[in-house]
Amino acid sequence: MTISIRGGAADVNEPRARFSIIHPQAFPGADPRDLVSTVHRLIGDYPLAVLEITSIPEAATRHAVRHAMEASSTGCVFLSGLPIMRAGASLCAEGELRERAVALAASLVREAADLGAEAFVMVSGSDPGAAGRGRALANLLESLTQIHEHVARTGHPMRLRLEPTDREMHWRQLLGPTSEALGVVSAMAARGLVVDLNIDVSHLLQLGEDIAGTLGIAASNSRHVHLSNCVIGSGEDPLFGDHHPPFGHPGSETGQSELVLILHALRDHGYLSSADPSVIGIEVVPLAGDDPWATLDKATSDVALAWHSAFDVALKR
Repeated sequence: MTISIRGGAADVNEPRARFSIIHPQAFPGADPRDLVSTVHRLIGDYPLAVLEITSIPEAATRHAVRHAMEASSTGCVFLSGLPIMRAGASLCAEGELRERAVALAASLVREAADLGAEAFVMVSGSDPGAAGRGRALANLLESLTQIHEHVARTGHPMRLRLEPTDREMHWRQLLGPTSEALGVVSAMAARGLVVDLNIDVSHLLQLGEDIAGTLGIAASNSRHVHLSNCVIGSGEDPLFGDHHPPFGHPGSETGQSELVLILHALRDHGYLSSADPSVIGIEVVPLAGDDPWATLDKATSDVALAWHSAFDVALKR
């Protein structure tokens, strides 16, 4: 099943997307023992094309999750950024710190292959400041090259994908500005290796980038976008930064009208083509004390309403 638009054979110009839910954000701090039942409910209640998931250390649980996704023809994207950052590791660091990050990434690549993931998403690592960025970029390129080798060893086809974040507000990562991330994509291509981008709306807002403009320059190197929200107007707000509050939260940046504009930009720049629809992730984090399922219900409804407003057609389930 898929939450994407599925018109008839004649509807070749109708916008389409492979919608996903970002599991670790939708269910922060969830009991790992509930993971398999949660995945089954997600697949049953939300007609997803893709589930975005992170590390599952236990092999039996990974296999149960993979079976559930394969049985429902649900794709998998593996998110490595959170476990790598939580371990204090960085793909753009020097020496032993970089080697430790690559070793951790390699173990996560094996997990991702075990899950049958179609893509492995990474973040760049901590920004060392202007003076150290040239060296950090070189380190990142070496790390990405080594991770490519680890993917090849699994024998499972899986795209490597970078997710640029903020550089100064919350995660403070090397990448960072989309233009510089595209430079890394080009540098990897010069090595004969493919890396593409996952564009996150919240991160663009924190970087001060124009959403439509950035989607335009990244379009040839991205088929993956996260619809997300953030608070950037007041540093006193407890949700300031990259906390992904629900759409339309007071003081936040992304509500219904913004979602409609973003969907228009996605269509205009080719992300919603019927021939090659992008993964469009719905990324919200429940507020403290809120029911994650109710939060997810509202977020998916918000996106469905925005889609209808943008394209005058309902999301077909």
